[in-house]
Amino acid sequence: MQQFHKDTFSKITDSKRDRIITTAIKQFAEQGYTATNINHIAKQAGISIGSLYSYFNSKEDLFLAMVEIGVQLLNDAVAELEAFEGSFSDTLERLLELTVRYTKEHPDLTKLYLNLSTEELAPLSERLTERIEISFHGFYETILKRAQDKGEIPPETDIAQAAYFIDNQVMMLQFSLSTRYYAQRLKKYLGEIDQSVLLANLKQSILRSFDG
Repeated sequence: MQQFHKDTFSKITDSKRDRIITTAIKQFAEQGYTATNINHIAKQAGISIGSLYSYFNSKEDLFLAMVEIGVQLLNDAVAELEAFEGSFSDTLERLLELTVRYTKEHPDLTKLYLNLSTEELAPLSERLTERIEISFHGFYETILKRAQDKGEIPPETDIAQAAYFIDNQVMMLQFSLSTRYYAQRLKKYLGEIDQSVLLANLKQSILRSFDG
């Protein structure tokens, strides 16, 4: 597995490492990848630009390292959910609640992922996409096959297509909770909708997609 930071980054104090991470995530989230100045990150983090380059080879690696932090946090949460043995409906409900909780707790990390998904950053995303998607693909495959075995979804369900559909709903929910554009888009379509109602309707929409 590729490591986007140098070994020296793992050897500095926790407080210094946390300061660099917090500063970099905030700058990339607020300014976007292209407009973010790596010299400014170093200054805000209280280190020299030389020190920053002793931890990361490039601005690209720094950005990908920050994205990966978010991916790992979400992967850890999903791993816990994967062990849940409730019904498919209850699992979907927990997944949507997890999405909301993660997005609210880590809005800047969500923005980084959205930034990475743009065509402009396609070369960067190619270095990380497989690692981002592999855990989620495995999670969806697990819960969908489990639902098939229990007779909760039709036996002929195309698992790969169903996983792709659910993941798209989850991603749009994340973006609607973390970015102004998608939040306004949600409001334009649905008006002032209570979040619990939105999640309930979204879950029902996913469940209905399996009806013959």
